[in-house]
Amino acid sequence: MIDTNIELPPFIIADFFKHSLVEIADEKAVEEKEAAFTSSIIADQVAEESNNEEIYLGKNLKNVTIVVSDDSAKILNDKDLVFLTNILKACHLSQEDIAIVNQLKTPVTYSYLKEDLQAKYILVFGIEPTEIKLPFIIPHFQVQQYAGSTIIIAPALNEMNKDDADGKILKTKLWLSLQRCFNLDQQHKK
Repeated sequence: MIDTNIELPPFIIADFFKHSLVEIADEKAVEEKEAAFTSSIIADQVAEESNNEEIYLGKNLKNVTIVVSDDSAKILNDKDLVFLTNILKACHLSQEDIAIVNQLKTPVTYSYLKEDLQAKYILVFGIEPTEIKLPFIIPHFQVQQYAGSTIIIAPALNEMNKDDADGKILKTKLWLSLQRCFNLDQQHKK
């Protein structure tokens, strides 16, 4: 029996009703404040990581590795980082729990993710599995187990972070995959 009681996280609900539930007087100012706050966090973490000669953003405490491809930033641009942070919150994760790697700036392989970062979960956004040397193709949003890791391949964050119908569909598909990946519906029932 299919569970028709799907609970969406706040970032998807807010996106669905962005213009009909709440009207923020100066939405651009709010976005600029979020971006500035995120930029300061990134600057602090990048400075700390460059001292440690790390190639990722985050502390990787829960061995959740996120691989992106962003040519506009060392790791990830502000808008996509805010979007990703909202996704992480919905999954009960923070930036301390993860490691974000920019494949475009620092190419990595699955072997590196598994051995050096000890990735238990690998979320790949906007990159083909062959680019990280996975020996097979995974359809978008399929939760795949491989060699002790759980892997999800998805479109680029900026493709999902759109206000149109396609963006909303992609966000919903991602959320359903993340629920399966992290057993979020099981955690919610406890």
